[in-house]
Amino acid sequence: MINHPLHKAVADIFDDIKGKFNFSYFEILKDEACGGNKHLPFFLNFKPSRDSAVSNVDLMILKNNKVKLVCEIEESGFNPTKIFGKIFSTASAKVCRLYENQNHRYLDFDNNAIFLQIICNESFQENSLKEQQGMIIENEINSKLINYNSWIKKYRLIYGNVADAKPNGELYKELERIIKSL
Repeated sequence: MINHPLHKAVADIFDDIKGKFNFSYFEILKDEACGGNKHLPFFLNFKPSRDSAVSNVDLMILKNNKVKLVCEIEESGFNPTKIFGKIFSTASAKVCRLYENQNHRYLDFDNNAIFLQIICNESFQENSLKEQQGMIIENEINSKLINYNSWIKKYRLIYGNVADAKPNGELYKELERIIKSL
């Protein structure tokens, strides 16, 4: 299996924050890259099949049994096409269906959900404009979500790396703010 250190570090942050604040009404679901054991697929219609599959995400938070936060982690670099594609394909989904214990589990969506995209910034060159470009992209996506008929209402694009995932790191602090706001 491919090593995904940022995926694992982000999943550890989510687990740590859930425990730290005793968010017992949260359920954290993780794909294999984040240390979980399942795919987290979204589909375009209510009869999920391979031809209606639209995205697989890395991590989700269910709040009161509804998908409240979806998280996608990009360790392979900054790619605007991937950024736009992942949010809007997931925002277009009608259902999330998991395969658990030889049964299907259908997840309801919170109608005020958040899509969080984390981009690894380790390879950014000094004086890179990627973070400024990301702010423009984040604003554009949020302006589109306002008029988009979707269960996802807010988009956040943040940067980080494994070193930032420690409790005093910027990535950890930002994720803590986001999760506490749910």
